[in-house]
Amino acid sequence: MIIGGVGFGLALWVCIEFAQTGQVRRFPLLIGATMLMVIGVISLFTGLILTVMARRDRSRFAFMAQTYAATSHHQPSVSETFTNYSQHESKPSEKK
Repeated sequence: MIIGGVGFGLALWVCIEFAQTGQVRRFPLLIGATMLMVIGVISLFTGLILTVMARRDRSRFAFMAQTYAATSHHQPSVSETFTNYSQHESKPSEKK
């Protein structure tokens, strides 16, 4: 958004100069400003796409976590450590 704004400001500067003199004396600046505006638009749409994807994946993760918790026989507590969990998983193999 900021990049596009800077590009627009620079392009506006060149356009005002063109309106006053009828000549474009700063073609490199005009080309750079155009590139900045294009990069700004691409960045804006990329951010929108990533926001939508993150929101969708967040809700999908929450749904899958609830599905796992509902179908799992082992309900780990928050205070359970990884070593306790690995010991819990080894108990069914000891019964064989």
